[in-house]
Amino acid sequence: MGHLVGKEIYQELGDKIDSLPFRVNKNKALFNILKEFYTSEEADLVVNMPHALSSADQIEKAARIEKSKLNALLESLCTKGLVIDIWIDNKYYYMPSPMAIGIFEFTMMRTGDNLSTKKWAELLHEYLNDGNYYAVNFGHNEQISPMRVLHNQIFGNPEKVSQKIMKGLIGGFLKLSPVKKALMSEKLRSSFLYSMKKGAAKQNKEYLLEI
Repeated sequence: MGHLVGKEIYQELGDKIDSLPFRVNKNKALFNILKEFYTSEEADLVVNMPHALSSADQIEKAARIEKSKLNALLESLCTKGLVIDIWIDNKYYYMPSPMAIGIFEFTMMRTGDNLSTKKWAELLHEYLNDGNYYAVNFGHNEQISPMRVLHNQIFGNPEKVSQKIMKGLIGGFLKLSPVKKALMSEKLRSSFLYSMKKGAAKQNKEYLLEI
C-alpha cells in the first residue's frame, strides 16, 4: 500500500468515495465522518482497493498488504458496512461502500454494544444539511438519477465476468425483499448482516429484523 498518513490519507479516501456511484461534497463535515468511521489503516486499504467487486486475492495484489492483515481489515470494514462483501461461487467478493446507498444507511443500521450512534447521527446530519451535498449530484441539470451505471461500477470488465456471478449478485438482490429472509439465507453471506443480526439478538431486539 502507499501508506499515506494523517490528513492526506483521508483526503485520498474522500477522492475514492467521490469516484463511487454517488458523488460526495468534500467539506469539513465529510472529513469528520471519515475520521470517525475509518482508522487510518482502513482508509489506506479502501484507497488502494479496486473499484470493482474483487476477491481477497485481487485486493491483496492491488493493495500490496500481507494476507492475514488484509483479512482482519476487511472483516472490520465489512462489519461496519464500509466495505460490501458478497458470497459468490464459494468465495467472498468485496467493494468499497459508496456514500449512498451505503455508508449512511449501514452506519445507522448497526446494532450491538458501545456504538456511538448519537454522535454518528449528528455527523451525518451536519453533512446532509450542507446544500452542496445535493448540488454535486443534482446541480448540473441531470436527466437521470445521480447513481452511476452500477454494472460498470461493480465489475471492472463486465464482459469477462461469468453470467453466474452477475445473476448471483444483481438477481439475488432484486429478489430479496424481506430483510429477515436475507439475514437468514446461507446464499447471502455478509459480515455486516451477520453483525447486525448478532447485535440485535444480544440486545433482545430481534423484532428489528422482522420487516
